[in-house]
Amino acid sequence: EGDVTTQSVSLESDYGIKSVSISGGIHSIVVDLQAEAPDNAVIAVTSVLDGSTKLTSEVQAGVKTISLNSGDLSQGIYAIIYKVDGNIIDQEKVTIK
Repeated sequence: EGDVTTQSVSLESDYGIKSVSISGGIHSIVVDLQAEAPDNAVIAVTSVLDGSTKLTSEVQAGVKTISLNSGDLSQGIYAIIYKVDGNIIDQEKVTIK
């Protein structure tokens, strides 16, 4: 009938967010990915407080580091969400002070 696999697949560790850093001096959020972004990749910045998306940026295929302008974001906690083809691959929380 077929074999059943019990091995889990973790997209986060292979293709997700490697790190997120905030550079206050130049008002940017820098997102480093584990692997080069595929086609149809997006980074979204969502407010944890009210769930609204504050910033969305399409990621060019082949890119591993994305810099987002955070100058318009107020202080608070945000979720950095990495999506491919509309599916959430990974997310990280950051605090902007």
